[in-house]
Amino acid sequence: MKTGRAGRFGLTIRTRLLLLGLAVLSIPYVGLQYLQEMERFLQDSLEQSLLDAARATAAPLHNHPELFHRIYDNDQPAIFIHDIRHPMQIDGYVNDWSMYIDWSNHYARPKGASGDAAPVFFSTLMARHSGQVYLLLQVNDREVRYNTPDAGTGINGDYVSLVFEDQYGHVQTAYFSPEAPGAMFPFRLQEYHPDDPFFEFSESTLTRTYITNIHSAWQETEQGYVLEVRIPEYMLGDRLGVLVTDSFTRGGHAGQITIGSAGIMTATQPNVLLQQSTAIHAILRDNAELRGRRVWVLDSKGQVLAVSGELARPAGSESWNLFYEWLLPDVDARFHDDRAGQSRLDSDEVQQALAANSTVHWRSPNRQTAVVSAAVPVFNGNLIDGVVMMEETSHRIQLVQREAMSNLFNKTFLVFLVVTILLLAFATHLSLRLRKLRRQVDAAVDEHGRVTGTLAPMGGADEITELSEHYVDIVDRLRQYHDYLEGLSGKLSHELRTPMAVVQSSLDNLQHGAESYAEQQTCIERAQAGIRRLNMLVTRLSEAARLEQAIQSTEFESVNLDDLLDGCVQGYTAAYPDQRFVFTPGNTDSTARISPDLFVQMLDKLVGNAVEFSSGDRPIEITLSRKRKLLELSITNYGSSIPSGMEKQLFNSMTSMRKQKDDTPHLGLGLYIARLIAEFHGGTITAENLDTAEAVVFRITVPTG
Repeated sequence: MKTGRAGRFGLTIRTRLLLLGLAVLSIPYVGLQYLQEMERFLQDSLEQSLLDAARATAAPLHNHPELFHRIYDNDQPAIFIHDIRHPMQIDGYVNDWSMYIDWSNHYARPKGASGDAAPVFFSTLMARHSGQVYLLLQVNDREVRYNTPDAGTGINGDYVSLVFEDQYGHVQTAYFSPEAPGAMFPFRLQEYHPDDPFFEFSESTLTRTYITNIHSAWQETEQGYVLEVRIPEYMLGDRLGVLVTDSFTRGGHAGQITIGSAGIMTATQPNVLLQQSTAIHAILRDNAELRGRRVWVLDSKGQVLAVSGELARPAGSESWNLFYEWLLPDVDARFHDDRAGQSRLDSDEVQQALAANSTVHWRSPNRQTAVVSAAVPVFNGNLIDGVVMMEETSHRIQLVQREAMSNLFNKTFLVFLVVTILLLAFATHLSLRLRKLRRQVDAAVDEHGRVTGTLAPMGGADEITELSEHYVDIVDRLRQYHDYLEGLSGKLSHELRTPMAVVQSSLDNLQHGAESYAEQQTCIERAQAGIRRLNMLVTRLSEAARLEQAIQSTEFESVNLDDLLDGCVQGYTAAYPDQRFVFTPGNTDSTARISPDLFVQMLDKLVGNAVEFSSGDRPIEITLSRKRKLLELSITNYGSSIPSGMEKQLFNSMTSMRKQKDDTPHLGLGLYIARLIAEFHGGTITAENLDTAEAVVFRITVPTG
C-alpha cells in the first residue's frame, strides 16, 4: 500500500504563497513611517510659517510706541473688558455668560479679617458689546441680607458699591442694595466720606439719587448671590472697582465687612480698566486675518492689547475608516481652548520674546490636539514695546495625515486583495498541476517499482513543466533499466553457456571418448580455454567494482593535458598501425587536476571503442579545447552511428552494440568505466551522432586546474 508524503512537509505551496502575499502588509508599515516623517516635516513647516507670519504682523507695529502706551503700573490691579459677540440679558442669571465664565477675576477675603459671616470671595467679569459694558458679579455669602424699608436712605443689608471714573475723570459710586431679588436701579448717596470706605451710613446725612441709565438685576443662589449690571460705555473712564459689603450680626451686635477688588484703596483708586486697542485691531485685520490662526498683540507686561482670529476651524470632509481612526487621534474641531479670553499671557514663549528671542512653543490643551505658538518681539529702537504671538492648532496636519492614511489604507487593501486573489489562483493552479503529475507518476510506476505506464510532458514553460519532463526522462530510463535487467540474465546465460559447454564436452570426451594421448591433450586444452574464458568474464564483471574502490584512494595532480594526450596518441599509433589518428591540442592553458592513470584508462576505453567502430578510411580525431573554466576533449570516429534512443544508454553497465567477431566476451563495461572516471574528475561524458556523415563524437569535460 502506498503512503503519502504530504505529512513530511509543514506547508503546502499554496500556503507559502499566501504567506508571501502577506508581505504586502509591509506597505502600511512603510507608509506609516513615511507619514511620521511627513508629520515632522509639516510641523517644521508650520513652525516656520508661524514665525514668518508673526514677523510680518509685527512689521507695521515696530517703532510705534503710541500703540503700546499704558496708563497702569504692573503692581496696580486691573480689570479687563472682554469683547463679546452678543448682548447679555440683564436678569441676574449666568446662563448667557457660560462661554465666558472662565475669564472671571477672583477676589478673596483679606487675611485676618474678622467676622464669620463675611463672604469668602467674589468674582467679576466685564464685557463689552455695541456701546454697552456688562458686569457679572458672583458673591459667595453664607447668609444674604436684604435692605429693609425702615432703613430710609441708609443701608442695613448686604450691598455692592461700584466705584468708577466717569468720562471727566471724577470718581463716582453706584450702590446696589435690593430689598428683594430682581431688577433694580443703583443709586448715589450724597454727603459720604470718600476717604473711608467702611463708614457707617446714617439716614440723617445721606440722600439717595437713582441712576436710571444703569440697569441691574440681583438673584440669590445656593452659594450667595449674583449681580448683573449694564452700563453705557460713554459713562466710564479708565478705572472701575467693586466693593462687596456683607452685613451680619454676631453676639447681638450688627457689623459689616467689605472686600474690594483693588483692596482697601478701591474707593479712591479703583482698578484700571483695560481693553483691546482698536488701532491695533485695524492693523491686524489688514495683516493677520487668517482662518484657523489666532494672533495676539501684547505689551511689555504681557497684557493683551489685541487678539484676532480663532483657533477652532471646521473639520474638512474626511473619509471614514476604522483602521486609521484607531491609528490617529480624532480631529476634534471643538477642542478646549486654554487661552480663550485671557487678558494677560505670561508663557515661556512670551518671556523669550520679551527677552528679544523669537521662539516657537508646542502645547497640548487636550489629548487630541496640539497648539503651536510663535512669538516675536516688537521693537521701538533698541527697546521692546511688546510681543506678537501667532497660534495655530495641529488640525491641518492631522487632516493631511488622515487623508494620506485613508488613501494609503484603501490602496494597500485593494492591492493586498488583488495580490491575494492572484496568489491564491496561481497557487491553486500549481497545486492542481502538481497533483496531476503525482497521479501520472503513481499510474506509471507500481508499488514494486515496475514501470507499467508512460508519462506525457505537461504544457507550459515553467519549473513544473521542466519537472514533468525530468520525470518522463526518469521513467524512460527506469523502463530501459528494467529492460536491461531483464535482458541481463539472457546475456550472461549466453556468455557463460558457451565456455561451460566447451568445458563440459571436453570432460565428457576425456571420460568416454578420448583414448589416445593426443585426443586427451586436445580435450584438456579445450577445457582450459573454456576455463580461461569463464575467468575473463568474472574479471570483466569485477573490474568496475575494483575501479570504484581504487578511485576512493586516488589523488589528483596538476597535469598538462596537451602533453598527456600527445604521448597517448603516439602510443595509439603504435598499437593500432592500421588506424590513423589526428590530435589537435588546445593551444591555451590546458592544465587540469586529474589522476593521470585513471584519465589514461578512460582514454584507452574510448579510443579502443572508436577503433572497433571505425571504418578505417578516415582518421580518428582527438581534439582538446577550452570553454571558460572547462577543458573539453572530443574523440570523433567515422564508420557507424549510434542507434536512435541509445545515446544515453551507452554508458550504462553491460550495454554493448558490438557484433561478435571472436571468442573474446564483450559485456559492455568499457563506456560504463569511462563514465565513472569522468564523473570522478567532476566532469561529464556524452555521445552523439554527427549530422554531416556517419560519425560519432564523444565529449568529455573536466574543470581546469
